[in-house]
Amino acid sequence: HAHAQRGRYLFGLARTDEAKESLETALRLEPEKRTTLFYLGLVEAKRERWPEAAERFERTVALDPDFALGHLYLARSLAEAGHLDTARKALTTAAKRGAESREIRATERRLRELATAR
Repeated sequence: HAHAQRGRYLFGLARTDEAKESLETALRLEPEKRTTLFYLGLVEAKRERWPEAAERFERTVALDPDFALGHLYLARSLAEAGHLDTARKALTTAAKRGAESREIRATERRLRELATAR
């Protein structure tokens, strides 16, 4: 628990390398911890390591299929990694699970931008 808390704290300070290290330690101790996986996804997204972020978010929603925010960030990461069709599916799931409509619209906009840029 202490490693996870430290990782979240360091992430808040934008110290992503240290945050990742603490969160990975926490995950080794509790491999099925949704919150830790989610924060590791956020760290990877902050570092713009989209495939790694998507993998973390995929594991997050596998543990908790009703976690709307996990599906939303999965959609964003997949989109940035160039997997637009899969990202749209994840976004649809996020909406069905109750993600905020403002966040859904922002992600839809980004998907359109990425599709146009291709």
